[in-house]
Amino acid sequence: MAYRLPSHLHRNRNGMLYFRHAVPADLRQRVGQSEIYRSLATASVREAAQAAQAYAIALRATFERLRITAMSDDKQINSGAIAEALKGKRFIDEQLVALMRLQDRQQAQQQAGEQHAREVERHVREQLRAKAIAAGALAQMGRTLAKIESLNTHAQQQAEQHARELEIVKDIAVRAASAGGGGTPAKRSMGKTYAQGWDEYFDPNRGGALGFNTAKTYRPRVKHGEIFFGADTDIGHIGQSGLSEYANHVVADETIKAVGTKREYISNVRTFLNWHRSRADDFAPLSTASGIAPRNETPEDEQRDPFTLDELKAVFENARQYLQAGKSAAGRKRIAQPRKYWVTLAAALTGCRIEELCQINLHADLHYDEGLGVWFFDLNPKPDSDGIVRKRFKNDTSHRCVPIHSALVAHGFIDYLKAQKDAGHSRPFESHELPRWNPLIQDDGKHYTWSHGPSTQWGPDELKALSFSPEHDLSYFHSMRHSFAGSLVNADVTIEKREAVMGHKKETKSQQTRYAKLKKNVAILSRHVIEPGLDEIVKALKDAWGGELPKIEAVAPPIAPPQSRNTTNVKKPGRPARAKAAKPATA
Repeated sequence: MAYRLPSHLHRNRNGMLYFRHAVPADLRQRVGQSEIYRSLATASVREAAQAAQAYAIALRATFERLRITAMSDDKQINSGAIAEALKGKRFIDEQLVALMRLQDRQQAQQQAGEQHAREVERHVREQLRAKAIAAGALAQMGRTLAKIESLNTHAQQQAEQHARELEIVKDIAVRAASAGGGGTPAKRSMGKTYAQGWDEYFDPNRGGALGFNTAKTYRPRVKHGEIFFGADTDIGHIGQSGLSEYANHVVADETIKAVGTKREYISNVRTFLNWHRSRADDFAPLSTASGIAPRNETPEDEQRDPFTLDELKAVFENARQYLQAGKSAAGRKRIAQPRKYWVTLAAALTGCRIEELCQINLHADLHYDEGLGVWFFDLNPKPDSDGIVRKRFKNDTSHRCVPIHSALVAHGFIDYLKAQKDAGHSRPFESHELPRWNPLIQDDGKHYTWSHGPSTQWGPDELKALSFSPEHDLSYFHSMRHSFAGSLVNADVTIEKREAVMGHKKETKSQQTRYAKLKKNVAILSRHVIEPGLDEIVKALKDAWGGELPKIEAVAPPIAPPQSRNTTNVKKPGRPARAKAAKPATA
């Protein structure tokens, strides 16, 4: 395609550029020619265009003067008019040069201003960086001081423990000396062996018997102590030194991997021994295991493997099958069980422990803040409307508010909870369809385990069916809690806000007071923790649906029988002391 020259320019066959301008028709007789044609003495289009512009301005001004000035005596304009136009061109050239110089000065000033702005911006960045470094140093100093305080507290506790142990030894020595024994006191018999003590301790008919879940947890650990001490060993012969030897044995036992579990073994055996010592005469209690048990330095978030994002996607894809009826892997007919889908998503996107989720009272613990536009759970130990407390928490710091992610709300989770409540259920995942997810209730009717169905029956089977790497120490629900914590860490959510929303235990009184209000502040927990901190998990959920989350329409579950709506079906006295899942009463 040929290049088009600017106006009034013409290039001859030698490449030189000429100025060309037509004379207006009403002035051609006076000028004596139809166009003005002059060489610009250059082949540069840029230079020629500037000169041509100046010529054009000068000629147009000349043509205007010719029209205005009366020149009735002249029949033709002489060559002086053209010379005058050329003088006008030089004037225009001078003006253009002045204009270009002005533009150069303005450009130089602009560049100087931009350079100054860059210098100011660099200075501001350096100041902010210095402040950030100073803030980091102060934060590190605070963490160091807190660690020193913790170490001092631990050292003080150890010193107090050692002092108590010394007093116990002195007391035993004094009693032995007063009895005429002198020297090292002899071991005293309690009159019962370790095996006999086992039967008495776990007897469900004794006063103050252990709860079902507690006894279930203690039995293998106390049995571990029996293997170490010997079933026929007199309990009275197991003293402080014997407990210390057992603690060393537990620490060296490679079959017990987690430090926290080692501590629990030692603590449970000490509790068993002290229970018998407190019921015998002149047997001082054994010291607490905190001075001899290993310290658990591993943070809670690192004690179990989290799901990877790919594993979470697979978990979500697997849970989708329960939204509609179909066939199981064994080929059996399966009804729609949306509770299995929603309990999976709720565990992953709230970070709650599974028992905390399953025991939520839909009538009292589900709230909507109209000012914030946020749905949230209020996790609290309050009783149900009939005055019976059907909840249990790991510790007091578990009492908190947990905002519900907007993606979970838009997906239909709130509609599902409302449908549950309208059907007469008081808990989010309670069901009277087979397989039932009703609470495990102990004989006294006071201890409920709402997560018995999903955590001990369904969750492990789902995890096994997913066939993840055996090298991962995974738990269907608790690994989601650790994935939740990892997502918050990757989103740079501060440790204070992470621990507040997850209900982690605080070690010191000052820490407990510091976060007492934060864990109830729905605005902060929603805007600075839940919404910005779970992008990774939300993306895994969207990927499980192919990119976008649809709105799941809530399907009303079967109406709960009236007798079971408050879940008051407690086992009658006289039956064997074994807790079992509550069954719905018939209408």
